[in-house]
Amino acid sequence: MLRKETLEGLGAEHLRDVLSSRLGLHLEPVPLLKHGTRAAMRSVGGRYDFAFDVRGIQPPRRIHVEVKSRFLREHLQAFVPLAHELRIEDPSAVPLLMVPHLSRRGRDDLRAAGVNHADLSGVVFVRDAGLYIDLEGIQSHGGSAREADRQGVYHVNPFSDKASLVSRVLLEAAGRPLHHSDISAQAQVTKGWVSLVARELVRRRYVERGAEGVRMSDAIGVLKDWAGVYSWNRNRMVSYVAPFEYEELLSNAATSLRELQAGWALTLLAGMDRVASHVQHGQVHVYVRPADFGRAESKLRSSLHLERVAHGGNFHLLEPYYAVSAFFGRREVKGLPVVSDIQLYLDLVGYPVRGSESVEVLLRGSLGHALGLDSRHFGELL
Repeated sequence: MLRKETLEGLGAEHLRDVLSSRLGLHLEPVPLLKHGTRAAMRSVGGRYDFAFDVRGIQPPRRIHVEVKSRFLREHLQAFVPLAHELRIEDPSAVPLLMVPHLSRRGRDDLRAAGVNHADLSGVVFVRDAGLYIDLEGIQSHGGSAREADRQGVYHVNPFSDKASLVSRVLLEAAGRPLHHSDISAQAQVTKGWVSLVARELVRRRYVERGAEGVRMSDAIGVLKDWAGVYSWNRNRMVSYVAPFEYEELLSNAATSLRELQAGWALTLLAGMDRVASHVQHGQVHVYVRPADFGRAESKLRSSLHLERVAHGGNFHLLEPYYAVSAFFGRREVKGLPVVSDIQLYLDLVGYPVRGSESVEVLLRGSLGHALGLDSRHFGELL
């Protein structure tokens, strides 16, 4: 049985991934008041384990999730009044109960009681004002969700936002073994979460486990499979026409974003241009952290005299689908912040405007050198 704090992290990542991949909903994490504090005890919402704001729907909704390590009848009896209190405190709130596995009978009982629920097989049921979701679970890897629950095996998607931090750390280690505590410190996630993700990476044979820790043993395989499920256009993008030449546009945008103290980084061709300039393009794509996106957009529209366009344009703000990991490994290159070579590879490999050409330059240069690749491997990754 998973510890509750590990299950909370796994549940949050899983729910966000399921609703994004299957329904196209964007969920933004909401920091809750710390358990046990007076403020948290006064707030019904603060007594839940985690919460998400659901973006892109009207009216906006906030899902509050209570996590249990298994479903028992007493959980239902306790959750119903808690959900009722939450709706009184915030009529737009959506209370949801999450456990590793729900039997058909358990799901029927929860539906009958009007309790929104989800599990780690992919089941999600929400019936609330203006929001209706009814997803069946997905059987994975030849075994049933019941079998996985009984054996204590929960398959993490290693290419989801938070889980991908483990692969990013191991790829940057260039084949050196790392202990879970080292990965945890670098990725800023719990050791329990690292253990879950590493187990899945080992199961898929991307990673080997030894006495000195775990090490990335198949960098080509993990990048190839990762690129197969990732797409740069899953990011929310807002495009503009800016009345500046390329270098002046970069400089003015950087000045405004630094004044705002926003989290940002260049990607796609603008990012690649700093790492290894090779094409003329005139396009600026900027990742901005979700928490800073609204402020950044407002300031840039004013300071750069931006005109929003539905298609085309030369300046693009991207709210990253990988809200956390897109910024992992960000570095200053020629005076401007650029996403890591791993993130550049993921964004460029499916980009229609000279993306493949840029990826080949990246593989022949810094990324290929870091991973120990040679020309025999390039074809597999293009």
